[in-house]
Amino acid sequence: MILVKHYFSKVRFSIYTCCWGAWMVLLLLGCGQDHPIVETASLSPEEREIIDYLRANDYDLDAVEFLEDFVVYEADAGWDKAALLRTIRGENIDPIPIDPDDPSIVDLEAEERHRGIREENRTDAVTKGRVDDLTYLMRASLGRVCGTDWTAAFRNGAREWNRLAHCRVTLTETTSEIRADIVIGSDLDTGLPTSHRNIPSIARAGFPSDGRAWGWISVNDNADDWDSKLKTAMHEFGHCLGYRHTGTSDGQFIHGTPSTESGSIMNQGTNTSPSFQTGDRRSARVYYPEEYTDPNSDSVRRESSGKVRLTYRNSNFITRPYYWIRVYKYTSWGVYLGYRDFKSRTGSSDGFHTLFWGGHTPGRTYKFAVRGYNFRRDINSGRSSKFSVDL
Repeated sequence: MILVKHYFSKVRFSIYTCCWGAWMVLLLLGCGQDHPIVETASLSPEEREIIDYLRANDYDLDAVEFLEDFVVYEADAGWDKAALLRTIRGENIDPIPIDPDDPSIVDLEAEERHRGIREENRTDAVTKGRVDDLTYLMRASLGRVCGTDWTAAFRNGAREWNRLAHCRVTLTETTSEIRADIVIGSDLDTGLPTSHRNIPSIARAGFPSDGRAWGWISVNDNADDWDSKLKTAMHEFGHCLGYRHTGTSDGQFIHGTPSTESGSIMNQGTNTSPSFQTGDRRSARVYYPEEYTDPNSDSVRRESSGKVRLTYRNSNFITRPYYWIRVYKYTSWGVYLGYRDFKSRTGSSDGFHTLFWGGHTPGRTYKFAVRGYNFRRDINSGRSSKFSVDL
């Protein structure tokens, strides 16, 4: 949720402003209190299934609200209900086998870090074929009802996403609603889904599903005097691309991002700076990078009986960071045996990474090669050379 503390930090003396302030505070407070959903017996079986999943994954259930076809989370984002159920039931998941010896699966760093799609939902990141050619349309209601400053804010917000270096996100305005990937309008606009009408927050978007960006953003019709329009526009575009709120319990830690960055564009607190921070830039590159640099300086050695230590270097780990590393395994004469995916964690300032893979047959000789992938695993580097090791 985008809070409104900063809005009231400026002294305003008009009766209109006082009424607006009181109205918005009541709505936002009500948004956090009027959610008895986990205690009521009126939930449908599907909604109970969703609640069980959200509870098991440490979501804040007080921030959840069920609408007919939409599950609201923290007022300004959420999921298509049917798509979320497909994820919960494993219908759109390609499981990743992760070796328990891999130290990167343990995350003991500070809680406030950048967050994106949960790992089990990674197929719901926007596909590379769509994210580099996204179109958005602003309905007439946005300028007419919410104010023309909002129209400028979303144009400038799209421009800021497009200017992110080493990131393939491209947002282009269109006048064809049929061709638009994201439609933006007032929350009074009947052309938007009911889940995005009469919203209690300043704006509302949603999270991707089935490889597509979320298709709707609504703006509160009373938000014409909101003084963080550009930041809000950039923030809501971020939700459509899959980013959760920074520093909250939902979403996936994005390794390599700062432990604290209150100025993040995805921070739902009081910051109003409309600019991408270090973690924002890394997050965008992890999910939607340009083409990758191949790993180099590879080496492999025996760590212990049946276990290998692999070291590789991504020389452009800052601008083209890998999210996953796929390790390929071969016999000593080069016959392919399989692969395993590991999280890619930067082990040094030079971009060297180390990972471990156990469970191999002692006494045999194997060959290994590595390849880098983005979060969704639809962008990858080339494969490294094969390196032999005697176990």
